[in-house]
Amino acid sequence: MRARAQWVCALAFMLALAGCSSIGPATIKRDRTDYSSAMGNSWKELQLLNIVKYRYFDPPVFLDVPSVVSQQEIEARTRAEAQFFDHELTNVSGTQDFGLIRAEGRYTDRPTISYTPITGQALVDLLLRPVPQATIFAMIDAGYPSDFIMARTVKAMNDVYNYSLTATRAHPEDPRFPKLLAAIHRLQQVGAIAARTTRGDGESSSTTLGAAGRSSGATGAGESGPLVTTLYFRRHVSAAAERDIRLVKSLLGLNPRHDEFKVTGGPRHTPEEIAVDPRSLQEVLEEFAAGVDVPEGEVADGRATGVPAFAADPNSPPLIHIHVADGPPDDAFSAVYYQQHWFWIENDDLGSKLDFLFLMIFSALVESRSIPQIPLVTISAGR
Repeated sequence: MRARAQWVCALAFMLALAGCSSIGPATIKRDRTDYSSAMGNSWKELQLLNIVKYRYFDPPVFLDVPSVVSQQEIEARTRAEAQFFDHELTNVSGTQDFGLIRAEGRYTDRPTISYTPITGQALVDLLLRPVPQATIFAMIDAGYPSDFIMARTVKAMNDVYNYSLTATRAHPEDPRFPKLLAAIHRLQQVGAIAARTTRGDGESSSTTLGAAGRSSGATGAGESGPLVTTLYFRRHVSAAAERDIRLVKSLLGLNPRHDEFKVTGGPRHTPEEIAVDPRSLQEVLEEFAAGVDVPEGEVADGRATGVPAFAADPNSPPLIHIHVADGPPDDAFSAVYYQQHWFWIENDDLGSKLDFLFLMIFSALVESRSIPQIPLVTISAGR
C-alpha cells in the first residue's frame, strides 16, 4: 500500500514539473521559420496575381503585413488522491484501497496578424509616380547589372527609347537603345562610370557602378531637399573604356569635352544633361503582364489584352514567362488561381525567377516611401 502511495505521489510531482517547463525557446525555432515561409510565399503569390490581373485590365490589390504577434500559453494541472481502508473495516473480500489520479492541460496559440491595405493617395504614389532616378542607380549599386535594371525601369534616355509591350503604349525600341545599355554595362564592369546623388543641402553619396556593385564611398545624406543624381565618366581606364565613353556620349548627344552630367527627369535636356525618363511601378507591372500566357480565345473574346507582334522578335521579348493551365502545376516557383485557371512561373526558369525577384525588390523600394506604418485592419487568427 505504502509503495503504491509513494508511486502516485512521484507521478504527480513529475507531471507538475513538466507543466512548469518553458515553451518559449522551442517556439522561436518553429514559428520563425513557419511565419517567414508563409509570408514569403504569400508575398510572391500576391505579386504574381497582380501581374496576371494587368493582363485582364483588373485593378491590382496591395495588402501589406506589417506585424505578426504570436501569443502562446501552456497550462498543466495535476491532482492525486488516495484512500486506504483499515483491515477491520473491510468486507469478506479482504482489504480494499481506492485511488484517483487527475491531470488537466491546456495549450493556447493566439496569433494576431495586422494587414495594411494600400488605398487613396498612398496607392497613387505607389503605382503612378515615376521611380526616382536615385532608386534606379541604387539598385545598380546593389549588384544588378546596369543593362538589366535600365531595360526594365527606363523608358528613354535623351530621346533614345526602350521598347514597350504594353497594350496602350506598345512600340518597338530605338536601335540605339541596346547599344547604349551594352556600352554602359561594359563601363560598369571596369569601373569607368560612377554616380553621385546629392540633396538640396549639398550632402552627397558617391557610388561607383562597378561589376560587384559596391559603393566606392558614401557620406550621410540629409533629410531635406530633392535628390539630384550626377553621372560622371572616368577616363584613362583602358582604350576600350575610352571608346565606350565616346560611344555613350555620341548616342546621348552629350558634350564630348565634359565628363560629368546631371541626370534630369524631363524630356528636355542640354548637352550637359542626361534625361532619364523612368517607368512607374504600374508601367513595370504592365510590361511584365505581356509575358503572361492566356487561354486560347480570351484575347479574341475581349477578356484579356493582346501582345504586339514584335514581341516575337528575340531583341524585344517579354520580360517574364508566366504559364497557364486548367489544373495546378507540378513544380512551380509560385502559382495562383485566377479566372478559373492556374498561372505559374516554372521552378527551373531562372530567367523568369530573376525578373520576379527584381520586381519584388523594386516594388519594396517604391513602397517604402508611401505605405503608412499604422495597420488599418487587425484580425485575430486564433480563438
